[in-house]
Amino acid sequence: MSGIVCPHCEALVLSSYKCSNCTKVLPIIETNPFSLLGLPAAFGLTKVTIQEALIKKLLIYHPDKFALADSLTKKIITENSALLNTAARTLKDEVKRAENLLLIRGFDLNNNQDLIHQQVLLDSLEIQEQIEGANTKGACEVLLDCILKQLEYNYQEMAVAFEKTDLNPAYKLVVKRNFLLRAKCNIENKLEKLYEVI
Repeated sequence: MSGIVCPHCEALVLSSYKCSNCTKVLPIIETNPFSLLGLPAAFGLTKVTIQEALIKKLLIYHPDKFALADSLTKKIITENSALLNTAARTLKDEVKRAENLLLIRGFDLNNNQDLIHQQVLLDSLEIQEQIEGANTKGACEVLLDCILKQLEYNYQEMAVAFEKTDLNPAYKLVVKRNFLLRAKCNIENKLEKLYEVI
């Protein structure tokens, strides 16, 4: 734990829920979404597990407990709740959860990844061409089904990749998942337009 200055009494205290000097609520200084919610840094977390952890943490900062508190405490409670909600949203998104895992494990997301990006780009060009060539509802639905299956398989591969110490395969799968999610959105938009024509 690191020390912070209490915004209420200005005492230097160890970061925790309450100031050891004045006992008022402290702002959260943790930035790791896993730690914020008290969860292990793991890819395989379920949305239910994340939601349960969020609820448990939010109970600590429930506004009813601080109805008679001063305005600074209420502001801290609001900010802490917002940080916890943001952490939960981040972890519920598989790509953001994976990117955070890579960062936590010291993987540089912006360094020496050109070859991975080039390979994923080449793989993705074929799908993009298929999307552009799909001009009927049937063709779009078949392509969407194919993309959904690839996303499911990609998720399973990511779960396995994060169990290993070499993070390059995990990173490549994260990049690929980002593309597949964009492709899914593109084909869904195209389908929506085709259904509007009716």
